[in-house]
Amino acid sequence: MIIELYNHKAQYYETDQMGIIHHSNYLRWFEEARADLMEQVGLGYNKLEELGIICPVLSASCEYKGMVRYNDDVIIIPKVEKFNGVKITLSYKVVDAKTREIKTTGETKHCFLGRDHRPISLAKECPEIYKLFKSYEGVDIEKNIEEKEDIV
Repeated sequence: MIIELYNHKAQYYETDQMGIIHHSNYLRWFEEARADLMEQVGLGYNKLEELGIICPVLSASCEYKGMVRYNDDVIIIPKVEKFNGVKITLSYKVVDAKTREIKTTGETKHCFLGRDHRPISLAKECPEIYKLFKSYEGVDIEKNIEEKEDIV
């Protein structure tokens, strides 16, 4: 399955007084790209929640490498770095859609909880979901940038 890249046009309301994207918005962009990736592989948050599974954020980090300004087109690239069935770590790159310059990198760590809000092992509780997540561990969808002639 080819994962479509997540494109975002920087909005005016996302900027700060200096005319650049406010740092807090990058975490929102990570969440948007993560939710989009999960939908594309058939494991959207709605589906997980119907199964009684939630996936809260345990930690989040960003490193800002360049400025994004109003109306810039960026690509947010999520990648499943580590997955053990109880926890998952995703990395992110925010890339300028025109220049391919990396503007921001980041990471989020999550766990899987059941209806009682206690940790669960997807390998035991939902082996089909475990296999699906495991199949995307380490998969680099960044190569899809070069495979598309016109991203935005």
